[in-house]
Amino acid sequence: MFKLVEERLTWQPVIFHGWTDDGKRIDNQIEVQFALLSTDANLKLMQEAGELTVAEAADDEAEQRSLSQVMAAFGVKIVRDWRLVAEANGDPVKFSEEGLARLFNLAPGSFEATLRAYRDACAGGKDAREKN
Repeated sequence: MFKLVEERLTWQPVIFHGWTDDGKRIDNQIEVQFALLSTDANLKLMQEAGELTVAEAADDEAEQRSLSQVMAAFGVKIVRDWRLVAEANGDPVKFSEEGLARLFNLAPGSFEATLRAYRDACAGGKDAREKN
């Protein structure tokens, strides 16, 4: 039986490329809990994503927001939690908008990878493990 719920949650892998100290390319993987939005809400979200630019961060000068902060403010509309994110010393990082901004700032490509993983989850891709 399919249950009609307002907010469907699913844990999904988010994979983004990185580099080791000796120059080898690696795949970094974290797990993100997405809120799968309604069709109407997704349309609005995708319109907002298309308008998300460096200029938006520049327009926020009064608030002194960086591009990574603007991306994080967008990201928390679909991300509810995360796993496998840690400080350099191995301590887990609790999910927050500030933590998401740090991830997007310190891990190039992680914002785009997050959006791809969300899109795949909404489309019911092979990795979609929906809890409904």
